[in-house]
Amino acid sequence: MNDNQVVLCKCNVDAGLMSIADFNFYPDKECTQKKYSENGKIIKVTPGKYKVHLFVKDCWDGNVDKAGILDIPSGKIVVGDPCYGFDDHNLWIKMLHEYDHFKINDEKIISINTGGDGCFKVKVMLGRIE
Repeated sequence: MNDNQVVLCKCNVDAGLMSIADFNFYPDKECTQKKYSENGKIIKVTPGKYKVHLFVKDCWDGNVDKAGILDIPSGKIVVGDPCYGFDDHNLWIKMLHEYDHFKINDEKIISINTGGDGCFKVKVMLGRIE
């Protein structure tokens, strides 16, 4: 596995959000594997902390990007709309409130607003720092 990568993909968005998170952020592993294999991207990496930079091109709000630090203990980084990781509607609503509609970011998830739904070109830059 490469600890420094640039990954290009296309991701579907249904909640106006794009995120990058550790696989363990999502409660239902089977659902997460299936949904992000179809609608996003799962990137295998060496477990550790990563500096990440997420770019989304041609959104409703133009080109958007965000950088931060993610802790990836699972060795899998999930890229896509965070809504796909929550089959349980009540848990999805709880996470929306807990993360202030994903305006709050931490070492578990980094999210940006795409300004609407659609299929977007995504670029992820990763660099392992620990």
